[in-house]
Amino acid sequence: MKPEHCLEHSAKFPYDASDAWWKDREKAPYPEGASWWYKAARGVIADLWDRHTIKWGFNNVEEKTRVDIVDSLAEIVRLAWEREQDGKAR
Repeated sequence: MKPEHCLEHSAKFPYDASDAWWKDREKAPYPEGASWWYKAARGVIADLWDRHTIKWGFNNVEEKTRVDIVDSLAEIVRLAWEREQDGKAR
């Protein structure tokens, strides 16, 4: 999947959405975390979710764990960018 498609797909189907959202997208609130690093984290997951064999590891994951995964990835992306800007990247 191309990076652009990963971002588009993850915006439509955010991995960290609540179980209620996945069951009824019309009634449940969209997940928070609209910063660019959350979008990047969700895009990475969309890319992995599209890969043969790896994708099965992302199915049937509890809501709290999905949120934790996206939070962790988003923080890693944010921190890497911050360090790059500060000249501390390695």
